[in-house]
Amino acid sequence: MKKIYWIIIGLIIILVIWMLPRLLGALYISSAEIPLTPFKPGEMKYVCPDGSTVDDPIQCPTNETMTEIKTSQIPECLDQLFTVSPIEINKIYSLTPLGSINPPGHTFPTEHMYFHITYGGETTDITPLRAPGDIYITSISSSSDAIAGEQRTDYSIHFALCKDVYGYYNHVKELSDEIFSLFEEAECLSWSVSQDGYCTKELFHKANAGEVIGGVGHLQGNFDFGVYDYRTKSNFANIPRYTSRTPYIVCPLEYYDELTKEQLYNKIERTEEPLCGEVMQDIPGTLQGNWFHEDTVLDVDWETNLGFFHDNIDPSKAIISVGGMFMQTSKWEFIEKTSGLVNRKFSYVIPGNVYCYDEGYPGRIIVQLVNETELKIEYQDGTCIGEFIFNNPTTYYR
Repeated sequence: MKKIYWIIIGLIIILVIWMLPRLLGALYISSAEIPLTPFKPGEMKYVCPDGSTVDDPIQCPTNETMTEIKTSQIPECLDQLFTVSPIEINKIYSLTPLGSINPPGHTFPTEHMYFHITYGGETTDITPLRAPGDIYITSISSSSDAIAGEQRTDYSIHFALCKDVYGYYNHVKELSDEIFSLFEEAECLSWSVSQDGYCTKELFHKANAGEVIGGVGHLQGNFDFGVYDYRTKSNFANIPRYTSRTPYIVCPLEYYDELTKEQLYNKIERTEEPLCGEVMQDIPGTLQGNWFHEDTVLDVDWETNLGFFHDNIDPSKAIISVGGMFMQTSKWEFIEKTSGLVNRKFSYVIPGNVYCYDEGYPGRIIVQLVNETELKIEYQDGTCIGEFIFNNPTTYYR
C-alpha cells in the first residue's frame, strides 16, 4: 500500500515539474508573441487577439502582465501639462488644425494637427523634435519614408502623459541616439512585419520635457501631433463604430501651459471657433457627419467611408468627402444653401426628400436619408436641373 502511495506522489511531482514552465510561460508571455493585427500600416491602431481595438499594444486585455508592469509606472492624471512646443516656436511657420479632409487617406476629418516647418520638398534639413512634457514612450512604428524613398525611415512615436492622456508624433524622420538604441534592441511585434519595412516595437522610456527624442522635417516639411484623453468622449452618432481612440480625440494645444498655448494658437491657420478645429461633426438625424458603406468592417476602411463636413480652415465651405464605392474618390467643395433641394445645408437635410449636389466636382450626387441612420446615394452625370431619380443607389449607415 505504501509503495502505491509513493508511486502516486512521485507521479504528481513529475507532473508539476513538467507543467511549471508552461504555466510560467503563460503568465509572462512576451509582448512579441502576442498576435496583434494592425488596421493599416502606419496607423497607430491595433486589433487585439480578443477582437478589441486599442491604440497601443500594452492596452490589450490579453497582455495583462505587460500592461500592469508598464502602466504602474505611468502616473495618475492630476494636473500634468505639456510645457514645451514639439519644435522651437520660431521654426513653425503654421499649424493646421484638427479635421483636415483629403480622401481616400483622410475621408473622415484627421485626428491630429499638422505642424509645418517648410512647404515640403524645399530642404532635407532635420529639425529637433522634443518631448512636449514629462512623457512615457510606449511604442514606436517604422516604415519606409514615402516621400524620401526606401533609403530613409519614417517613424511614429506613441507616448503617455499620464494614465488617461496619450499622444503621438507621426512622420518622425530620425530618432535620438538613445531612443534609436532602445528601438534597435526591441523586437518587432510578430504581426507588424511587412514587405514595405513596416514594424512596430514596444518599449518603455521616460523622456523629460524638452528632451530631444528625434527629428522632423526633411523633404516632407511637416509632422503630425495628436492627443486623446480617455476622460472625455465626443458624441458621435454611433460610437461603437469607432476604435478606442477616435471618440477621445482632443486638441493637443489645450493640454499646454497658458504661455505656450497662446504662442502655438498664434500659429494656427483658422480664425473661427473652435480654433483648433473639429474631428467630430456628426449631427444625429441629419446628413451631416460620418457615414459607413454597408460593407464596412473597420472605421479605417477609408475607401468605404463617406462624409458631409465643413472645412477645417474655412468652415463656411461645405465638403462632401467620398472614399470610393459609388464613385471614384472625390472631394466636393461648395457653399451650402439654406433652402431648397439643391446644395442644401447638410444639417438641414432630414429623412424624406431627395437632395441634389452639383458644385465643386463634375456631375451630381443625389442623396436621401431613408431614416436617421441610413441613406441612399448615387453619382450621376449632369447637373441638378430636372428630376432626382435613383437608378442604382448605394446604401450607407451611421
